[in-house]
Amino acid sequence: MSRFTAGLLSAAMIGGAAVLGAGQRPASSAPEQGSGPEVLGLGSYSPIVADLEKSLEFYGKIGLEIPPPAKPGPRMYTLNLGLLHMLGTPNGKERHVAARIPGANMSAEIVELGNVERKPTRLRFQDPGTITVALLVRNIDSVVQTLEQAGAHVITPGGAPVTMADGSRSLLVDDPDGRPIEIRQPNPLPETTAPATSNIIGAHIIWVINDTGQTAHAYRDVLGGFKVESDPGFTTDKNLQALTGLKNAQVRRSSLQAPRSAMVFELLEFKGVDRKPLRTQLQDPGSTRMQVRVRGLDAIVEKMKSLGSHIVAKEGTPVKVMPNLIVAVMPDPNNLFLTLLEPCDGCMPRVEPQLVP
Repeated sequence: MSRFTAGLLSAAMIGGAAVLGAGQRPASSAPEQGSGPEVLGLGSYSPIVADLEKSLEFYGKIGLEIPPPAKPGPRMYTLNLGLLHMLGTPNGKERHVAARIPGANMSAEIVELGNVERKPTRLRFQDPGTITVALLVRNIDSVVQTLEQAGAHVITPGGAPVTMADGSRSLLVDDPDGRPIEIRQPNPLPETTAPATSNIIGAHIIWVINDTGQTAHAYRDVLGGFKVESDPGFTTDKNLQALTGLKNAQVRRSSLQAPRSAMVFELLEFKGVDRKPLRTQLQDPGSTRMQVRVRGLDAIVEKMKSLGSHIVAKEGTPVKVMPNLIVAVMPDPNNLFLTLLEPCDGCMPRVEPQLVP
């Protein structure tokens, strides 16, 4: 890892201010000061899954905090029509749970969409568009034991943690949808806001991209406000090769920091290995979406369209959703679905959506 990337990630992870951490603000209908189109910050991170209950069971076993269901039995779906139109699935149904990551001060909003055609995608770590959550833990060996008992598939060759250059120990595993998850025991352990009873002490996001220059242009120059720093070229990282099993891989590292936020992505571009960019629909298990708070939604939509993107709603226009937001969901060049949202005064007051099995 380059010096600048390591420094940014260390600053982001200490004290729980990880990528999934402090500095983020939830979606809100409160107005922002200023004028002109602008990205104002990021909200929740949402992996799309095939089976919510199975995913919650997996993440609960490895230490995420899963809120109990309102009633015994499987969690219900909602028929929130505005939300379903926004997601491009007007005839579907949706259910989600915000699973809190200890020490990260943020939830991962795990989403399942039903009554809609879905094509599960088996993600590979090196494929552009793959997003891996790295969970920071106090004791990786106890997590490995839990994963073995759960029958989880281990990506790392040999099935044992790899010692990295900084002395940290890491292991890559698949979640129930084949989404890579890194379990990392830092060395030394950083300060954390996680309770002493929690093995997980924080998290950050690793995002594999297709082209460093293209991604930097999209976020720094077109959307604007994002800070991007990149290594000048590709390097061979033997520890990363051992962790991923990508023997001939070379990697170019970057960091991307969101406006008005401590949120930092670790970006990786690979060469020397087989790569297949993701081209999923939002509802497909393996897809990921990220909330982006904006001012001047229409202008931001036009900027996204200049990158070749489109609004996923069937109407092709922004959608009003509860509570009092107008939203456009659009894929970025790496197939990350950005949920662009802006407050709209009184346009869609909150009502309780219908619940269905």
